[in-house]
Amino acid sequence: MRNTHGPTAPYRWLGEAFALCSRSWATVLGGSALLVAVAVAPTALQLLLQSALPALGNWLQILTTVLGLVLMPPALGGFFRMLQALDRRQPAGAGLVLSLYSEASVAQRLILCNLLFAIATLLAMVALVYAVGGQGLIDYLQALAAIKPGATAADLPAIPPGTLTVVGLLLLIALFVTTAQQLAAAQIALGRGGVMGASSDGAVAALRNAAGLLLFYLPVLLVGMIVTVLVAVVAAVAATALALVSARLAGILVGLGVLALLVPLYALMLAFFYRAWIAMLAPTPGADAATTPHEIAA
Repeated sequence: MRNTHGPTAPYRWLGEAFALCSRSWATVLGGSALLVAVAVAPTALQLLLQSALPALGNWLQILTTVLGLVLMPPALGGFFRMLQALDRRQPAGAGLVLSLYSEASVAQRLILCNLLFAIATLLAMVALVYAVGGQGLIDYLQALAAIKPGATAADLPAIPPGTLTVVGLLLLIALFVTTAQQLAAAQIALGRGGVMGASSDGAVAALRNAAGLLLFYLPVLLVGMIVTVLVAVVAAVAATALALVSARLAGILVGLGVLALLVPLYALMLAFFYRAWIAMLAPTPGADAATTPHEIAA
C-alpha cells in the first residue's frame, strides 16, 4: 500500500481519469452504457413483472434487489478490467465489462465484497441515526415510510431538529464507503485479492487519504448539486412540454435523457477510482504495466 497522498492527489487522479477515457471514448462510453444497462435491468424487470403480477409486489422487490446485488459487482470489476487494458494500451472492447461473469471465483469475491460493504453501511447509518438523531428522527423516518402515494405537502411530518446534520454525516459516510468499496473491487478484479484483504485495503486507503478526499468531494458535491438542480429544472420543463403530446412519451424521453447523463458520469467516476487504486493499492509502481492473459479477453 502506498503512503498517504497529498490534498491535491484526488484532483490529479481525476485529470488522469479524463485522459484515460479520452484515449478511446467510444470504448469507454460503450462499456459504461453496458454497465448502466446492468444497473437498471433489475428495476426494469420489476416494473415489467409488477404490471403482470401486481399481487407479488413485495416479493418482486426483494427478488430484484437480490438480482442487483448479484449482477452489478462483476460488471463493475469488468469495467475496471477494461480501463486497465486501455491504460496498458492493449486491445480492449466494451465487452470486457461482461467478462467476469465467466470467472466464477472472481465474480463471487466481488459479490461478497459488495454485500459486506452494504451491510457495514447499513449498520453505520442505523448507528448514526440513533446516536445523533435520536428517537425523534426514528419516528420521523417511520412516519415518512407510512405515507401513502398521493399525499400532499400538508401530510408530511415536521422535520425534527438535527436532521440536516445527520443527512450531512450520512452523505460523508456514503462517499468514503463508496471510495473504499470501489478500491476494494478494483483490488479484487485487478490485484486478485481476497474479500477480507481487499475490503481492509480499500477501507484503510480511504481513511489514510480522508483529508485529501474530503477537500475533493466537498467542491465536487457542490458542483453536483448545482448541476442536478439545473438538470431537474430542464427535465421538468421538457416533461411538461412533452406531456402535452403524450404523458408516456414524456416519461420515456426524460428517462432516456437521465440514462444518457449517467453513461459519461459512470465512466469518469470509475476511471477516477481506477487511478486512485493505481496510486494507493497497486502492488508496485510497475505492477499496473504487467500483463496477464485473461485481462485482455473480451
